[in-house]
Amino acid sequence: MYKCYGWSSDQKTNLFNICHIQPRKGGNGYLGLLHPANLFIGCSSMNRGQSNKPVPADAGLRIATSTLKRKWAVEQGDTNAAIAELIRAFLGKVLDDYLDQVSSIDLDRRHTLAQRIYNRQQKGTAIRSLDRQWTLAELESRDIEVEVLEQMDAHQRGKTTPNKFQPEVYARAILCIYADELERVAATATGRHQGNCQVMLRLVRVLGMYLAQTEDFTQPQHGSFLKPVNATWTPLQYFCHRNPWKPSAQMLEADRQMLVVLITEAAFIALQGLSIPVEMLEAKLVKRMHLQSLVPVVEIPDLYSWRACGLNWEVYIANLYSSFESTWQALLDVGICTADEIAAARTGVLESLHSAIERGRQQYKNQPCFKRLYRGKYYSDWGFRGYPAYLDFPPVSAEPVFLAA
Repeated sequence: MYKCYGWSSDQKTNLFNICHIQPRKGGNGYLGLLHPANLFIGCSSMNRGQSNKPVPADAGLRIATSTLKRKWAVEQGDTNAAIAELIRAFLGKVLDDYLDQVSSIDLDRRHTLAQRIYNRQQKGTAIRSLDRQWTLAELESRDIEVEVLEQMDAHQRGKTTPNKFQPEVYARAILCIYADELERVAATATGRHQGNCQVMLRLVRVLGMYLAQTEDFTQPQHGSFLKPVNATWTPLQYFCHRNPWKPSAQMLEADRQMLVVLITEAAFIALQGLSIPVEMLEAKLVKRMHLQSLVPVVEIPDLYSWRACGLNWEVYIANLYSSFESTWQALLDVGICTADEIAAARTGVLESLHSAIERGRQQYKNQPCFKRLYRGKYYSDWGFRGYPAYLDFPPVSAEPVFLAA
C-alpha cells in the first residue's frame, strides 16, 4: 500500500487503504482474517463507505468467533511487551525463525524514526539534544504521533522542519493498482468472486490501454497498460454514443469521466466480493471503445535496440511481438477483435518492420557524409560501403510463423 504513494497532503489522509473483504469486525459470529486472501489495496473513500457491511461468505476468509480461544485475547491497554509474549507463545519456533532473518526485515516509519532518535541520544551524536532522555519503548509507543517523532528527528539534526517526502506527486493510478489486485485476487479466489475479478481485470486493462494512448510523455500514469517496444500505437478510438457524429469536447470529456468512474467503482466492488452487473459493464465499455488499428507502426531499428537483442533478428522480432501480445489479448478478451484479425495483425507487424527498414535505409544513404562534389562532378554515395546490419532486411527464417488458432 505504501509503495502506491497515496498520501494526500491536502486531505491529510491516504488515498489508498488496506481493505478487508470479510470485515475485520465481522458480524453474525464471524471475524474477517488478516490474511492476503482477505485483503486488497483499494480506494480509501470507497473503503470507508463499505465499512463493516456484510459480504457473501464465498468471498475472502473469515473465522467463527466461537473457535477463538480466550487465552490468546488482547485487551485494551495491554503493553507491547505483554502482546509480544502472547505472540511468542502462540507462534513458538516460527517466530524465532522469522526473527533470525531480522536483517531483511524493514521497520515501519514509526519504529525507524524511534530507533534513529534513540541511537543519536545514546551515542551523543545529535546536534541538538531533546528536552529529556527518552526510552526506546516510549518513542515506539503509539502515544506519540509519527509527526512528533519527525519533529524530534529534525531537532536532533539541527533543523527547524522535518524532511517531507511528497508521495502524492508519484501516486500510482488507481486503475493500475486495481489491475494488479484483480489479477492477484483472481488467482486465489473461487466461484463468483473469481469470475467477477477476471471480468473486471479485462475491462480495466482495456480502459487503461485507452487512457495510456491519450497521455503525453511527461505523465504516463497508465503506461503499464500499453507498452509497445520500438513502435507507436493507438489501437483504440473513443466513440461517444450520445452524439456520435460531432460530440462537443465537454460532452466527450463528461462521458469519458463517467466511464472511468463506473469501471473504477465496479473494480472495487468486485474485489470486495460483492455482485457486479457484468453484462452491463461490458456493454458500456465495448460500445465506447472502437478498434482503430491492430497493427502498430514499427519504428526504424537503431544500433542500440539491435545490440540489446544480441544482434539477432529472431530475438528482435520476438521482442516486438511480445510487447504487442498483451494488448491483442486484452482486446480479444472483451470481444473488440477476433483471433483471425490478430493473426492478420501479426503479418502486418512484419510488413511494418520492412517498411521501417526501407525508410531507415533511405535516411542512412541520404546522409551528408555520403554526398561529395569532386572535380566538378557530384557523387551521391561517396564512401558508401553498404548498410549496417540493423538496416539489413531480416531473413525469412527469422520471421516466426503463427498457426491459426
